[in-house]
Amino acid sequence: MDQFIPLKDKIEHMVVSADSVLVAVNKTLNPDARAAITSSLEELNKTLVEFKALSRNANTLLADNKETLGRTLKNLDVTTENFAKISDTLAQVEIAGTVKQLEQTIGKFNSVLDKVSNGEGSLGKLMTDDKLYTNLERATEQAADLLQDMKLNPKRYVHFSVFGKRPGPYEEPEDPTK
Repeated sequence: MDQFIPLKDKIEHMVVSADSVLVAVNKTLNPDARAAITSSLEELNKTLVEFKALSRNANTLLADNKETLGRTLKNLDVTTENFAKISDTLAQVEIAGTVKQLEQTIGKFNSVLDKVSNGEGSLGKLMTDDKLYTNLERATEQAADLLQDMKLNPKRYVHFSVFGKRPGPYEEPEDPTK
C-alpha cells in the first residue's frame, strides 16, 4: 500500500492538471470557435461517409468489369512489348548517318540540276540550245519518213534474188504530211 500512495498522488495531480488544461481551453475557445470546430467535425464526418460510398461504388465497378479490365491490361502488355520491339529497331537505325547521306544525295542532285540549267552536258544542251532541239526534231521526222518508205517500198531496201535480179529505179516516196 505504501508503494501505491505516491502513485495515487501523481494520478490525482495529473487529473487536476488535465482538468485545469480543459478549463483553460474551454475559456480560450469562444462559442463561435467551438461552433466552427463542431461544424468542421460534422463536415469531416459527411466527407468520410461520402468517401465510403464512393469506395463502395468503385469496388462494384471494378468487380463488374474485372474480365474487361483483365483483357485490357493483357492487350496493353502486348502493345508495350510491340512498342519495345519497334523502339529497339529504331534505336539500331543510324538516323544521323541516313540523314547525312540524304543531304549528300540532295547536294549532288542540285549540282546536276545546276549543270543542266547552265547548258552543260547533253541534257543541258538539249534544254538550252534551240538548234540542237531543231536538229533532233528534224532527224526524228526523217527517221519516220525512212520507216514509211521502207513499209511502202520494201524491195528498194531488201534485195533478195535467187538468180541475181537487179532492183528497179528509185522512186520518190509521197510526203505523208502533204
